[in-house]
Amino acid sequence: MSLRLRSMTASALAGLHPFLPNFLLRGLAQSVIVALSFCTAAASDRADVCHQRAQPAKADAKHSKGILEPQSLQSRCATFQYRANKYSARGEGPRHGASKLAMPGSTPASSKARVYTDVNTQKNREYWDYDAHVPNWSNQDNYQLVRKLGRGKYSEVFEAINVTNNEKVVVKILKPVKKKKIKREIKILENLRGGTNIIRLVDTVKDPVSRTPALVFECINNTDFKELYQKLTDYDIRFYMYELLKALDYCHSMGIMHRDVKPHNVMIDHQLRKLRLIDWGLAEFYHPAQEYNVRVASRYFKGPELLVDYQMYDYSLDMWSLGCMLASMIFLKEPFFHGQDNYDQVRCLKSQFFLKITLLCMSHLTHCQK
Repeated sequence: MSLRLRSMTASALAGLHPFLPNFLLRGLAQSVIVALSFCTAAASDRADVCHQRAQPAKADAKHSKGILEPQSLQSRCATFQYRANKYSARGEGPRHGASKLAMPGSTPASSKARVYTDVNTQKNREYWDYDAHVPNWSNQDNYQLVRKLGRGKYSEVFEAINVTNNEKVVVKILKPVKKKKIKREIKILENLRGGTNIIRLVDTVKDPVSRTPALVFECINNTDFKELYQKLTDYDIRFYMYELLKALDYCHSMGIMHRDVKPHNVMIDHQLRKLRLIDWGLAEFYHPAQEYNVRVASRYFKGPELLVDYQMYDYSLDMWSLGCMLASMIFLKEPFFHGQDNYDQVRCLKSQFFLKITLLCMSHLTHCQK
């Protein structure tokens, strides 16, 4: 990427200074520069791709119907070229799920978080070893369900009353999943209990007959984000983004990645101006240079690392998701990046990100001139 292009990017982003805090602006500038480099690489490969498309496609008996040919994979984006080479060498198409090959080359490029790198290394094993954790299950008769609030892939959520003190709570009844996953969520919630803007775990209960586990949380009078985002002022957006940043900074400082930041998991009581980050079912403890599952987060909020199957990601994954939320609030477009699949999601990142940033910068510069 040329120095001139970097300079132009920095100048354009300078217009955002009055809108964003300095540390967030620096992160945004770095993301734009990385993404521009990403697109520049794709553009430089476009000539070769066009030449490949011009050649007649040869049928290959090794590839089943509906599987993308290596040439088609290469034409999607230069970043995916290493995948196509791998599949071509093996004589097979892309498989569903995470790839062990993280970046071009025979081994994944090692990566470490820039902040809070060794948090878990410096703590006792008991802090992060959720496999050995034994949850303390309470009596479920203390809670009476009132109404159903919603459901997800791994749970159903109900409003309930604690009959011992008449306190309103939220009960998350977990669907049958691996015990390891349940232990991980409970251990993380216990470690984060009392943290800034983190949903508070009140209790853990289990049905004595069916052995179905459930988590009890504090109740937040949430306003649906589709309705709320339409009436947020500039100050409101700054305030709630700052509150969410405080929640993420706290969990990151405790060595934990959320891995599913999205509007559905950010509860906002607009009347009390209270924000809580919820749903820690996909959260994980961060260990430097460890490979993680890339099948986390919702598609529209997936970071580039997940879209290219790079498994050595870190806390910055949550920051990308937060940026997607910020963009949707500013431009009133939800979701901001609306891809039909993971490949199409990459195309959305290239086509929409720079257009919206440019329009925002131009709008601000025009306002300054007036």
